[in-house]
Amino acid sequence: MADPSTLYPEQQDILIALKQLFTAVECEVNKATITPQIFHDILIHLEQTHEQFHRFEFVKILQKKIDDSLSVIIENELTKRPNSDPLDVIPEVTDVVFSSPEFVALQESFCLSMQEVIDVMVEIYHDPIRWEIGTPYLKDKNYVSNDDLSSSSNQTGCMFFTSDQYFQIAQNLDPGMPKHVRQNALNCLFKTAPGECEHWPVIRQGIMDGLADEDYNFAEESLSLHAKLFNSGTSHSTAELYTSLSGHLVQHFQSSATYHVQMRSGLDTAHKNTRCLLRRFMLLSIFQHDITSFWIRCPERYMIQPITQTIELLSLSGPEEGCMQPVHFLSLFDHKALWFRKWLHGCFSRNLVINAMRKFDQFLKCAIECVSSVVIPDLAPEDIYSSFTYSWRQLKYLQFVHSANVIANVVQYKAGRDLIRSATNGNGVVEIMKKLILTMSLDNCVFNLLDSSLHPQTIISELLREIIVSGEECRKLLSNEQVLETLLQPLLDLPKWTTKCIQAVCDILSLLTSYSVGSIQLINTTISFKETTMSMASVIGEQCKDLMGGRVKDLTQRDKDVLSALLFLARQIYTTHEGLAVMSRVNIVSLANELLSVSGDLTPQPPVLPPETENKEPENCFEEILVDNMLGFASTPKGLLFLYQGGMLDQCIEYLYQRKCKKLQVSKTQKFGYGYMVSQIVGIPAGLQALERCGFIRQLSQNLWWLLENGGPPAPVEVPLTQPPDPYFEGVVLKAMTSLIQVLISYDSLHSILTVPHSLVSLDPELFRQPEPLTIHDILQRIIFIDSPSKSKSLMNYDIMQIFGLRILSVLLSCLDTLLYFVDTHDIIRYLLKCQEDSQVEGKIVIDDASIERNRILVRSTVLGGYTEKVIPPRLTKETMSDEYPFTLFHEMKLPECYITSPPSCSEAKDDVKLSAMLHTETSSDSWLDKTRSFVLAACRKPSFTGHVGLMEVVLKYQLQDSSAPFTAIKLDESPESKSDDQMKISGLEYGCQMIVKYGVRLKLLSPTTEPQSVEQLCKCTARALLAQQHNAPRSIKFDWFVCVVYLLFGGQIPRIRSFLSSFSTTLTSSYLWSLRLLNSAQVKQDIASSGLTVTHYNACHSMERVLQKALPKVACAFRISGMSPSHVVKRWINSCFLNILPWNEICNYVLIVVSEGPVYQVLYCMALLKHLETRLLHHSTQHTLLYDVLEEPVQGFVLANYLDYITSLDKEFGAMLRRDLADFNLNCDEGQ
Repeated sequence: MADPSTLYPEQQDILIALKQLFTAVECEVNKATITPQIFHDILIHLEQTHEQFHRFEFVKILQKKIDDSLSVIIENELTKRPNSDPLDVIPEVTDVVFSSPEFVALQESFCLSMQEVIDVMVEIYHDPIRWEIGTPYLKDKNYVSNDDLSSSSNQTGCMFFTSDQYFQIAQNLDPGMPKHVRQNALNCLFKTAPGECEHWPVIRQGIMDGLADEDYNFAEESLSLHAKLFNSGTSHSTAELYTSLSGHLVQHFQSSATYHVQMRSGLDTAHKNTRCLLRRFMLLSIFQHDITSFWIRCPERYMIQPITQTIELLSLSGPEEGCMQPVHFLSLFDHKALWFRKWLHGCFSRNLVINAMRKFDQFLKCAIECVSSVVIPDLAPEDIYSSFTYSWRQLKYLQFVHSANVIANVVQYKAGRDLIRSATNGNGVVEIMKKLILTMSLDNCVFNLLDSSLHPQTIISELLREIIVSGEECRKLLSNEQVLETLLQPLLDLPKWTTKCIQAVCDILSLLTSYSVGSIQLINTTISFKETTMSMASVIGEQCKDLMGGRVKDLTQRDKDVLSALLFLARQIYTTHEGLAVMSRVNIVSLANELLSVSGDLTPQPPVLPPETENKEPENCFEEILVDNMLGFASTPKGLLFLYQGGMLDQCIEYLYQRKCKKLQVSKTQKFGYGYMVSQIVGIPAGLQALERCGFIRQLSQNLWWLLENGGPPAPVEVPLTQPPDPYFEGVVLKAMTSLIQVLISYDSLHSILTVPHSLVSLDPELFRQPEPLTIHDILQRIIFIDSPSKSKSLMNYDIMQIFGLRILSVLLSCLDTLLYFVDTHDIIRYLLKCQEDSQVEGKIVIDDASIERNRILVRSTVLGGYTEKVIPPRLTKETMSDEYPFTLFHEMKLPECYITSPPSCSEAKDDVKLSAMLHTETSSDSWLDKTRSFVLAACRKPSFTGHVGLMEVVLKYQLQDSSAPFTAIKLDESPESKSDDQMKISGLEYGCQMIVKYGVRLKLLSPTTEPQSVEQLCKCTARALLAQQHNAPRSIKFDWFVCVVYLLFGGQIPRIRSFLSSFSTTLTSSYLWSLRLLNSAQVKQDIASSGLTVTHYNACHSMERVLQKALPKVACAFRISGMSPSHVVKRWINSCFLNILPWNEICNYVLIVVSEGPVYQVLYCMALLKHLETRLLHHSTQHTLLYDVLEEPVQGFVLANYLDYITSLDKEFGAMLRRDLADFNLNCDEGQ
């Protein structure tokens, strides 16, 4: 249906101008003897016959277009004929103009615009109400019609009257005066200067009498006066005019002698009296929308009377039963009650409106009654569409729409909800919401006669969405159990309800579920379904499962539409950690993969280059919608695992890349961009591999290269930057660097890419012929490892690129596993030292951004330690670059003393007297275990306490006696060497062991004579045992930081270490604390083991994110805004056993409390760390540097004793859930060691 709102502003002006022109000749059209030919002649000669022709807006618009397009041509042609006869010149110039390209272009463009405008005019002409108001709720500046054009209201002059003259005018307006006297008085008011309003109370009654005059023309003149003064009046006069008009309508509906319309007879808009009344309500509606703009400029006393009189008018029911009420007339012009929304929006008017509604409570009560008792009957013969008549059914439905909008706006405010409760004597708000929801099931034809947008499902769904987004209290209202049960009824019996209704319900629930209050309620509230009781979220999952049981080709269009709506709703549920726990039982990913595999309709599309302006949502086919909803699983670590298990990871990543190329958001309810989801995806090796295959990495590296080298997107000519990027990396450069780090952050994924045969340090001449890097290999070689003159000469901005590469390298090497890999494959430490040596001048290293960045990397990478055990030098900033740098730069392996601190002695503490007494007491294992755990918690409350191995050994001993071991113990071979050692590869073994021994000697945990070989033998021994239990027996493994920490804890006592590790490997805690324990293990299902994910990542980190969203929502939001998954940070902490993150005494306490209390306390310990870092994280999130701070910097000031109360409080709230989740990670019990 044509809609004026779809026209461009210029076309809307033409529409208004044409309405004015049509109104001017309307009297000629209505003549009985008129014929099309006669009317055509009238239009042709309108300029000669109509004295107001040149004042028509349409003529002015046409004249302006001609002047703009053709004036130059006309002037040029006239200058060519200076002395010609005008009678000859005019035809010649006209011919030239008509044949010019400019005239043809003007004719085509104007005719095209006119055609669209005429289509709209034809459409709205058959609807008198829309014809009256033209564009919806657009105030017609040319409201004055043909009758007004010839009246005195059209005079352009103005006059100033004295008080006596105004008093005389008021007397002359009295109904008892002769008609010509009253007409002259009215004409005088038309000449009143704008802003002359202080005498309005004197003449108000006379104007109101004029509106109610029996003389139709005089009444219309009075109405035209209101329109004229409203367009040019002040805030005071506007309030007075509105009060006058609304007061007239109040008197009209209170009087039994005036004209009233009977509802059962319908509304005949062609009737003279009806049309007169409609014009008054039309002007009232325009007043209502614009009067709020004046309120802010006038005192409150000017607002009270208009507001009170309006509510009083709408509370009237007419002098007799069955008559049309004021609300019926107003709903014809503003069925969505937009005026009411404006009046409630501002605090300065909301209280006045609520007070007026409390005084005239019939207005709200009638609205509630209308919504509660709405029944739309089937189409009746009298409902057949007529150009000038509305049936009583249509009028009642419009009243319902207006009332529903009024109630929806009232509900959004606390005072409004209280008003509804007082009007309904109880819990009326919930009942009204239920009634509104039930209205969505109505599917009759009566509303379609007016406008397709008036469908009840469209109206109610819009209102409920507005209520949801208005505030937390409104979301709690719609999350009420009774409301949710009513809203969920269409989803319980899909065949019974229409597709449009199901889609509307899913849309509402999707929006509600995007907020935590709605999501939690949907997950926790149970409902009866299929003769059983399950959560509402489970019902949605079961319905998806039922529809996905076949093939795509077997699904009807209705099934596809319903399934698409249900899947998007399910997506909103399983993107949360709690929702994923519920929806995982349905196994939606596997069903979707089977559905697509059987259909064979989804074929990967080639990568799409990002268009410059294309950012509109495309019309997706069903298969794309299916993949789009599956992409939501990538929002959580465990959901990512489900996506991999279901076989849809590659398809979803390909689809994500296509959407990103088209500059589309992740989904219509996704609150942030692609960064957070990409950071989750790269957590699995197959995810990063898929990103590189689909072209994501290629596009990222190209954009980054062009930004650093050319300062923007690819250009046809490569030129260096006139102004290089900021060396401090702010703005767009910082964003590009963050995007690159997001895909390189996971060591396991990065290792899977880099282990393919490829030389990163060898000079490949062909590489530098490429305009930009294309792969991760290219990025490392051309940006980070700039180790040859050929590489540096290929760069246009070598200095900037060097610093940029060092910043990337700094973040990568903050991961100890990545550090060892680069040491093993590229000898990165010697490479950095060589760069420092080359930057010397006269025996001193030049202090610049590059040398300081290398110095920071070397300090952090050569020595282990927390913030109390070593000093990391700061970077140069804009504020400190002029100061003298206080630290010594070095280019040798030995670290200067200025970076080493003297940590407190960490020798093992002696057993406490109480502990000794407990050790010699013969008690049952379970009671002793409880006592020991209590002792551990009490000891950890002392800030000076350092956990020691004696407690761990005792706790572990009684843990094994107390419960059955879930795993078989690993067998640690006591022989120092093995024949298989030559074939076994441990990444960075030699350098890692050297770091551990230096750290232990410095902390006096090891003797100064300790050699790294003892640690190497232990690592090889444990590696052999771990590799023996893995699928397919791979010959490479990561460096085991947990084993090294145990080595330091036991002071290098190999027999005790082996005994502890062998016993500890049988416990559930070992699978989390010892991150390599179950990596690719045969004790875990094959599809999990092959993913490359550790139990720590997809279970512990997933559970941590789940707790984080509830306990520290600001921190969770900061991570999400920064495009960084907190699971990566926690995974890195756990894998390195907090080395380089915390001081040694806190690492000891961490190991002790996790061994004692189980894996739940590992999650809670990480939560305590994030709680400690909350202020710092929130600050850096505002600076867009959270990723760099949390990955590069050690944790400062954390003491477990200060957060043990916080940990125990989290244990009480989340402990039961965590123990259940952490105990279930899909063990494969059928396969043995």
